[in-house]
Amino acid sequence: MTSDASDPRSAVWRRLSAEDLEREYSPSSMVPALEPFLAAYAGRSSAARAEVVHERLVFGDHPDEWLWYVPPPEPGGPLHVFVHGGYWRRLSADDGTFPAVAFRAAGCGFASLNYSLAPATPLRAITDQARRALSFLCGPGLAHDPARVYGSGHSAGAQLLAIALLDAPLAGASFVSGIFDLEPVSRIRADEPLGLAGDDLVTLSPLRNVPITEAPAVVAWAERDTDEFRRQSLQWAAAWGDAGNRPPVAFEVPDRNHFDVVFDLGDPGTLLGRAVLGQMESV
Repeated sequence: MTSDASDPRSAVWRRLSAEDLEREYSPSSMVPALEPFLAAYAGRSSAARAEVVHERLVFGDHPDEWLWYVPPPEPGGPLHVFVHGGYWRRLSADDGTFPAVAFRAAGCGFASLNYSLAPATPLRAITDQARRALSFLCGPGLAHDPARVYGSGHSAGAQLLAIALLDAPLAGASFVSGIFDLEPVSRIRADEPLGLAGDDLVTLSPLRNVPITEAPAVVAWAERDTDEFRRQSLQWAAAWGDAGNRPPVAFEVPDRNHFDVVFDLGDPGTLLGRAVLGQMESV
């Protein structure tokens, strides 16, 4: 459900030229080069797996349906789950384990979700994988408390997390530089491997499907995100509260861009890290 104020059909992106729309939905337009950030994800994540033992767990039958899991320091402790971005067509759980050390130092277990990628897999199936993975982690049988599972999603991962919340009873959620309305994405070149059209633009857009939950939420975006990524985050924060949920903690992260903002996850010395860790003390 969405309110009139947050209705994606009234979005200002419709007044942008094709060239401007392409730039606004290309986060790499705000940085000199994308490759150093991708290398940092891989390098920092590999170092985290070397420092903290990770277990590879399977949550489904498809070869891509697995995740990295780090139990909390104390059995029955909380778990933080990270859903990586990459415009649904790049990266993997291997690139999302970099926050594990910080969360474990805070007394929290950690998981990094893997999912299939476009164009080999349609977004509807990718979203279903995220829903089942979160539901799996909210179930019994693992070292953490299934009632204390928190999640964060970055960029495209924020869309996956938001839709997964329709099923998974998370104790808290953090959305970082996310995409919440898919229609503008369907108008740019990034859509070529996705093929977004028809009902998917409605059923897979979080702004059209706001979960009703008691869980606290964080909505954050980077100072050097594009105007459209900033606007989508603000629109999502408004829709979250308008749906009857408690108003989210919403803010801009200074001195960060779309790609390095996630390095603050779990770090209590940063604005984003404090907000995300603070969820574990707010319920």
